[in-house]
Amino acid sequence: RIPNLEVQIHLTGNGRPRLDVEKTLADVREGEKKTWVYLSGPNPFIQAGEAACKASGVVEWFGARWSI
Repeated sequence: RIPNLEVQIHLTGNGRPRLDVEKTLADVREGEKKTWVYLSGPNPFIQAGEAACKASGVVEWFGARWSI
């Protein structure tokens, strides 16, 4: 446990809805000054996520990993 750290996990695939990165960032950043984001998934998803993070203006750290 780390004070003031909140972790949100969004599982997708296998019949689950796709993650809307822009909407999720908008929901997460309400009242937050800085946010860290880690994405894992296919390259197009990671690229879209990275673009959304850059455009958000609040993402301080972005990490990604490709997975099959």
